[in-house]
Amino acid sequence: MLDLFLFYQSLWEWKWEWAIAQHSLWAIAKHSLRAIAFLDGRFMFSKRLTVNVFRQRMNQLFQRDADIWRGIF
Repeated sequence: MLDLFLFYQSLWEWKWEWAIAQHSLWAIAKHSLRAIAFLDGRFMFSKRLTVNVFRQRMNQLFQRDADIWRGIF
């Protein structure tokens, strides 16, 4: 069940990243500074989210041993 959830979560994240990439290509093609600034704001937020998702995935991967982030941070 967890594998199925992670699979659909990864599909959702890929869809979101694809939408951001399409928006950036559109903004660059149109030379729209407002659209590029909007994209930067979304990317900054999604980057923090991506780091959190990465940490969660790594913790799930190494859950048997220990929480690896407690030793790093």
